[in-house]
Amino acid sequence: MYGEYEGTHKLIPQLIEAIIKRQPVELTPGEQTRDYLYVQDLVNAYIYAAQTDLKPYEAYNICSGRAITIKEIVNRLCKITGCEKDLFKFGVKPYRKDEIAYLVGNNAKFKSTTGWHEEFDLDKGLMNTYEWYKQFLKEVL
Repeated sequence: MYGEYEGTHKLIPQLIEAIIKRQPVELTPGEQTRDYLYVQDLVNAYIYAAQTDLKPYEAYNICSGRAITIKEIVNRLCKITGCEKDLFKFGVKPYRKDEIAYLVGNNAKFKSTTGWHEEFDLDKGLMNTYEWYKQFLKEVL
């Protein structure tokens, strides 16, 4: 999950803060693959779950179900914000020893049971998040 109010110790807020402040960021090679879901879509999924008679003790994945690398997240943010890609120094940091290379969920069961669907694609969610952090950081700094 990502979006407004996410802690600045998390990846997407760190990247956005670096873009806003024009500060270089040292990163791993960025090939880790993740599944990012915008916070408002998560909230909507909870609403759908609350309105559906879900079976007790069943497991459901609430996720986008789409794989994206960290490097592609950076590229999308640069495209959305117009930032310079050379701000991000890929390959400077090594992967963590316990790094999970691929973490992507399957939301088919949740979607078919509840009728839920995402309303925000990745670019729209990233734009909303970027705009929020621009205002937030302006007020904090």
